[in-house]
Amino acid sequence: MKELAVVSLGENTLNSMMEQLNRYLGDRVQVKGFALEKGMEPDRSCPLILVTSDLVGRMISNNLSSGQKLIVARRTMSYEFIEPVFSLQETTDILLVNDTEESCIESIAQLKSQGFHSFNFHPYYPGIKEYRPCDVSITPGEPHLVPEGVKQVINIGHRQVDITTITEVMAQLEILEDAGALASSEFVSEIVHLTRYLSTLNRKLDLDRSNLLLTTIFDKYSKALMFCDPHGTITYANEKMKWIFDGEKISDLMGEETPLDQLGEEEIVEIGGNLFIVSVDPG
Repeated sequence: MKELAVVSLGENTLNSMMEQLNRYLGDRVQVKGFALEKGMEPDRSCPLILVTSDLVGRMISNNLSSGQKLIVARRTMSYEFIEPVFSLQETTDILLVNDTEESCIESIAQLKSQGFHSFNFHPYYPGIKEYRPCDVSITPGEPHLVPEGVKQVINIGHRQVDITTITEVMAQLEILEDAGALASSEFVSEIVHLTRYLSTLNRKLDLDRSNLLLTTIFDKYSKALMFCDPHGTITYANEKMKWIFDGEKISDLMGEETPLDQLGEEEIVEIGGNLFIVSVDPG
């Protein structure tokens, strides 16, 4: 069996990454985890090591054997617990809490790139000498690190390993052909789950917050997303989708013969060799 060593600074991040990797890689790979804060050193016999950040890579680089390959994981924000962020007022001072200075900077940059640029983010991590006290904190999976005095803690969940990193891992382990179908299935499943969540959240929020949602997450999302009503009229398409298709009716994309009432609330549809997420809003 192939082996993969995953190395992180903290145990929480490690457990999150290992759960995701096991889902994508299945039983073809034995995934071993090592948390440096627990005094765990990576197995020198593992040919491939995946680290959570450049910092972790630098910390273990001197202990690697000559035949070991190191990959730094590219990680993306999780939207699953993002809803409380939309209750915050613009220009709110927010303490961004993570395990290292580097991860704080990365998390702030990712949040801003996803449209949350109206907030004033201030980093906090263990060992920081001075920081800006704030009533609100956002943390990607590290609530135990939030300092005293913070009134509202929003845990948006651990950042996820990007699909490009998972593909690189599979290629290095020479299992891309065998495990690629499982990874693709998991990736599509995650997209459908996210789309369903965002669609529900879009209906739940009031008009102003709904518009904010569309201009932040939807427009910045890296995949083409489109929403239509039960009559097939397209109610929203993000920028990625508009590059592919800019019509007004879903029938213009899928054909008049497509039975819209037989589509689920979210469907993966192949058109012209491309996969589309079509979300039919029943509300």
